Amino acid sequence: MLKLETPINPGKPEWKALQSMNTGCKIILILGILTLLGSAGSHAVSRAEENLRIEFVAIDQNQEAYTVYTGMPKASLPSFIEKLEKTKTPGFSRDKVKIVTLQELKNNRDILVNRRILRKDYPESDVALGIIELINLEAKVPWGLTWNGGIALTYNDYRFAEKSYEKFKSDPSYAKPPPQADPVNPKHHLKLLDPNYRKQLIEKSATNPRKSE
Repeated sequence: MLKLETPINPGKPEWKALQSMNTGCKIILILGILTLLGSAGSHAVSRAEENLRIEFVAIDQNQEAYTVYTGMPKASLPSFIEKLEKTKTPGFSRDKVKIVTLQELKNNRDILVNRRILRKDYPESDVALGIIELINLEAKVPWGLTWNGGIALTYNDYRFAEKSYEKFKSDPSYAKPPPQADPVNPKHHLKLLDPNYRKQLIEKSATNPRKSE
């Protein structure tokens, strides 16, 4: 299971390792775990579902180039808050991390998501709703909303967001690259919401596992 119980800082070495895992690998892990749980019987599945249900979301606004949203079960909240309070990372402010319920995020997505976007470069995508649905895919996976309305998951996505934001600050007329060269274009990650697409990832990995490493 992908774990995230510390404040998000994609620049730290341990995050580089996590974020370098490609999207296909993450979804395969998620679905594989659910399959194993299913083999343990309905009682175990019921308990597992309770422990994995997303009830809270941490919103980390420490970076100007992106905002990070991480969903977690109720059981994980105390340890998350404890580690959050102990964090001494330079430049990190506890006051810039909000913890809300998933329902609050849904009800106030205009304030908590849309207002974090400085320039809407992807008006064709409902990024606010997409982020919320992606959070529900798996607990403790950090999803980044970039300054221009893109979505970040991998370390390279976050680095791209930082670099493009610096370009934007230097030249507000900065134009985003075409979709095939734009790693934070929402369409790349929103595909994960399609069960058929996730199924294709599983089948592709089973056929050629090395491509998912």
